[in-house]
Parts: sequence; structure tokens; C-alpha cells
Amino acid sequence: MKSHRIGIIGGTGLYQLDGFSNQKWVSVRTPFGPPSDALLTGTLAGREVVFLPRHGRGHRILPIELNHRANIWALKKLGVAWIISVSAVGSLQARYRPCDIVLIDQFIDRTKQSASHTSSVAASWVMSPSPNRFAKNCGSCCWPAPGR
Repeated sequence: MKSHRIGIIGGTGLYQLDGFSNQKWVSVRTPFGPPSDALLTGTLAGREVVFLPRHGRGHRILPIELNHRANIWALKKLGVAWIISVSAVGSLQARYRPCDIVLIDQFIDRTKQSASHTSSVAASWVMSPSPNRFAKNCGSCCWPAPGR
């Protein structure tokens, strides 16, 4: 049985992946309009991966303009079962320093109004949206940075 692909959504600062081979840009049409960009398929560490630059190549799409539904639909259409979404964000907690990686298990969903692109923002809690086994698997591949 062929394994599912892993999707990686790159945020600000992540536009390419070292070691990503057999690259091919694929355009995908969705019922929700165009995704942020064509999707880059290839192989990373022996696994089939689909990479999507969240803000498009050249960082041309503002956060409020992102078509989340089209992005997710396009990844699903290309056989993605797991998505790793990378974001460059700050923290008000001193224990999190620049370049730290944080695996979340909870978030506030502010995309409810994105389909209409209105200026109103709604927030809703999603109970346990990230499977614990996924965070544990990712975490087991990490190690503390030198000096931490």
C-alpha cells in the first residue's frame, strides 16, 4: 500500500526545503478558487511531500487574503494526509526565544470569516484539533538546541 503524502505549508521565511528532490510544480484547481500558489511535489528523506508557500512565491498574498479552503483542498487532492504548517510568530513569554520550535496542541481558529473576506473577525476554540500522537512523533525527532 502506498503511504500518504505529507503536506508542508511554508510561512514567512520558509520558501524552500533543503534535501527536497524530484521537485515538480503542480497547479491544482479547486471549487474554492485558486490556492496561494502552485504546489511543489517531491521527495524529502525518502517520503513523498507536497509543499505550498502559504503567501505565494515572492510573499505576495497578505494573511487576510489567504484562501485557506482552497489551500487545504489542493493538498488533499494531491494525496496529503498529514499537514505540517510552519508559521513565523512571536511570543510574549520569555521562555520562547527566536528560532525556537513550538508544537501546539490547541489554537484559536480565526478563519471562520475568511471565505467572505469581511473585516469582522470571529474566534472559536477547537477542542483537541491536533492529534497528540502527531505532536509526540514530531517532538521525538527534535532535540534541545545547544545551550538550552
